Amino acid sequence: MHLPTKRRSSALPRFYVPRIKQLLFLRVPARPGSESLIYSLPNDIFLEIGLYISSQPDILSFSLTCKRARTALMSRLYGTVELKTNKQCTTLEAFLKQPEITQHIRTLIVRPNNVERTPASDFLDETFLSTLVMRTSSRLPALKSFIWDGVEMPGDSLWYSLRKFCPLLKSISTSVGSEPLRNDSHLYDFSDLIQFSMTVKCVSFQWMTEGRPAIEKLPRRLWDMLLERCPTLEDLTIGGTAPSPRPFNIQHITAGRWPRLRSLTMGDTAIQLGHDEKALLQGSEAFMQFLIAHPSLQALSFQHTGGSRFPTSLAFPRSALPQIKSFGGPPEYIKTLPNPRSIRELTISTLHHSASSLPPTCTILQGLPSLVSLSIWIDLSFANPNTPHDDVSVFEMLLECCPRLHHIDVMCFTQPTFHVKRFSDALLRSPQLRSFSLTKIYKSNDEEMIEAANRIAHNNPNIQKFHLRYFQDSWFTHGGGRAKQIGKYEIMASQDGLPTNLLVYEWGIRPFSQPYSRTYVQPLWALRRRQGSKTSVSSDGVLPQKPPNCCSSQPSIFS
Repeated sequence: MHLPTKRRSSALPRFYVPRIKQLLFLRVPARPGSESLIYSLPNDIFLEIGLYISSQPDILSFSLTCKRARTALMSRLYGTVELKTNKQCTTLEAFLKQPEITQHIRTLIVRPNNVERTPASDFLDETFLSTLVMRTSSRLPALKSFIWDGVEMPGDSLWYSLRKFCPLLKSISTSVGSEPLRNDSHLYDFSDLIQFSMTVKCVSFQWMTEGRPAIEKLPRRLWDMLLERCPTLEDLTIGGTAPSPRPFNIQHITAGRWPRLRSLTMGDTAIQLGHDEKALLQGSEAFMQFLIAHPSLQALSFQHTGGSRFPTSLAFPRSALPQIKSFGGPPEYIKTLPNPRSIRELTISTLHHSASSLPPTCTILQGLPSLVSLSIWIDLSFANPNTPHDDVSVFEMLLECCPRLHHIDVMCFTQPTFHVKRFSDALLRSPQLRSFSLTKIYKSNDEEMIEAANRIAHNNPNIQKFHLRYFQDSWFTHGGGRAKQIGKYEIMASQDGLPTNLLVYEWGIRPFSQPYSRTYVQPLWALRRRQGSKTSVSSDGVLPQKPPNCCSSQPSIFS
């Protein structure tokens, strides 16, 4: 989770960039035919200006003012490349012919067949794509982080190429599908990694009809790599969000001692096996000692909803986990945290049904006085039919028991669903809130997403940015599902601080499974239907007409 940042000012795109552009193209009158003054400026000037621009679209627009600016800002433009859709993934072929771009890539994120953004009729050959990445690896000398998020793990030759041609690569993330894990994979040949992630990809829940899957052992060479050759590990993630089609046995993790470990995420995995009371007690004790031995942990997440595979509760001494700021897990674990007053970010993994299931959780939340970010998963399909506004009461109850929240992330896969207006009304109970993310099932009579966004911006002046996601059907985990429409909105202010426009990025699926995306600025005038004006930003402003295909930046809402 990322805490909200200061509201973006529209003064920069409206005033400063055009003036900079005019300055750069001035010509010296005393020397007719001389080059623009821009060619006499050192690259440090462009880099310095780039440091004051936080979002990737703004950097892109500034780089388009001239060739010198683009050359100087290449490392900012292409430092992080994220390919979110199948169409964007095909740009890897273009990268093969542009080493002047690939030499600047420090983080490469490839998401083929992204369940959320891929129409059911669209499928990309991941074997072909992993071959493209392998061919590109020799042109990625600056690569430090690689993330593969496909349906299956990429071809094994890709890991060999990355290790051979990318000497700076110290951060690796990969998804795992239904293919068996090989003990001789080149994935386990790396050393001195500072980040490693292996997550299970779930694209459907057909496997649930056959019952709970058996617990699977991880390859021994994986543990050899992590335990023996990665002593400076800082971030570790293993397993998929529950329920996962492939639960892993991670008992060997208790033997790990990583002095620099900052973040640990465990998905639907097993730390203790069998039903023998003595074995369960030993497994629980080994796990507790493992956590206590890592006082540098700042983020700890359990992505399971409880059960016999993990201890039913945690029992820490008060001196344990002194630096924990972010925590995720079931309420039973939250209640036993040794330093609850230090928790700033919380993710509750247990599904909540209706308002009647919230009071115990609210009691826990009230004991977290420093909490500023909350993520929760609810299902209102079990709401009391005699309570017509049960959905509103759920939202209001959550916000009232956390008065200091700056950000809230609500996921609700309920059918029948609710209207965004109800959620917007509930937001009035939290004047400290600065941003939120709402995921809900699409309803045929929902108002257009931009109209809902306009309403939220008008009715909640404290909100600076927000994220709306409409899904086509229910989903049984925190993440995943096929999106109908996604909207990211950021409120832009004038020089005197008054909100003037909505910075909008929308992605969705048209009839016949045709995806679309658009970027524009929506003036914050009086709420109107259909005839509301949408002002596209031209070359005079900062944003391009379409969102960039392969660039992303954390400070921007377009990441």
